[in-house]
Amino acid sequence: MFDSHAHIGEITDKALVCSSSCDEYDKLQPFRYKAVGVLPGCPFHDFSAMKTYAEQGWAIGEIGLDKRFSDIEVQAEIFRKALSIAADCNSFVILHVVRAYDRALHEIKHYGIKRFMVHGFSSSYEIAEDIIKAGGMISLSPKAERLKSFERLLSLPFVTETDMKTGEEEMIVLKAWNEKLSAVTGIDIEKRSEEMMKEALSE
Repeated sequence: MFDSHAHIGEITDKALVCSSSCDEYDKLQPFRYKAVGVLPGCPFHDFSAMKTYAEQGWAIGEIGLDKRFSDIEVQAEIFRKALSIAADCNSFVILHVVRAYDRALHEIKHYGIKRFMVHGFSSSYEIAEDIIKAGGMISLSPKAERLKSFERLLSLPFVTETDMKTGEEEMIVLKAWNEKLSAVTGIDIEKRSEEMMKEALSE
């Protein structure tokens, strides 16, 4: 069982652990699968450290655009700098996107990013298709059930996540989520999600 998007908690090799700001980077060292990023709206960023870790094979994320905040042009500048590093290092990228999918996907294509995941996907079936056509994947957390597009999204390839700190509670939530989706789709979602993530992370 593999959590496709989690955060710093108990040590585990069963999750891609993402950071929200540069002050978390050093805390990622014990994890097997890790990503250095900076969330939209976060005032702290260190692109030198991000590049150093990316050169060591770490993923980049979560990064992105979030229209809930007013500084979208500042976000876009930070986003582009992170994507430039990802392109130079051939990094897997984890995106945080809220109401800015078209713009985020435009930047992804501009920088030639071919391995990426939109975590906590919360938009339409059509946008999900565009992401997949561009070489990316969508990740669904339990919050996805609220989406109007939820049932249609289940017909697409997707991975599963909790967006929680790693640990026992996270694994309980992920197991229940995978089992629920498997019952609806008739597919072993746990197995497929882990296979997709390991391939994306070049495992």
